Amino acid sequence: RGYIELSEMCLLLSKVLRYGVTNQSGLVTIREELEHLQYYTSLLHYCFPRLLVDIFIDKALYDYYMIKVIFQPLVENAVNHAIKEPQNAIHIQVWGYEEKNDLIFMVSDDGHGMEKQYLDDLRASLDDENNTRYGIGLKNIHRRIRLYYGKNYGLVINSAPCKGTSVTVRIPKTPAALMAHTKEEINGNSNSL
Repeated sequence: RGYIELSEMCLLLSKVLRYGVTNQSGLVTIREELEHLQYYTSLLHYCFPRLLVDIFIDKALYDYYMIKVIFQPLVENAVNHAIKEPQNAIHIQVWGYEEKNDLIFMVSDDGHGMEKQYLDDLRASLDDENNTRYGIGLKNIHRRIRLYYGKNYGLVINSAPCKGTSVTVRIPKTPAALMAHTKEEINGNSNSL
């Protein structure tokens, strides 16, 4: 049985790593991002058997596009900071919905939460390039979103002691039709060179 589990873990790890290094500059669909998250959480279950991850994202959003590797590090951050011992239970929820021209995603956990001062410092550090003391992973996601989509987008963090933590992601809607149009423009420009 041990060899079977080891081979399953290796397969999942290879899928997680491959996703991270292929098509680094391109966008992926919400469906692809969630598939990657599924591989990652399946791998996590070997270390944290009492981890429960629920996805509440309307399937109507699955064909929109986003920059890749956003959900996985948010879930990873929740696990790292919410679980004190591997045998402890933790429940993580991933929500997604439309709000006018934007997509909103929220990753929330039922972990220990944060004291107000720490939360304030973490929030302030997101836009402070010189502050490397708090939330390096969150800062990297926030910066990537802002670099790609602009300053109206990024992360919002909420937390309270004994009430868990939630990280909200706001990005603009990028439908498949827009992606096809952009690819046509790129191909047209390259053909004219």
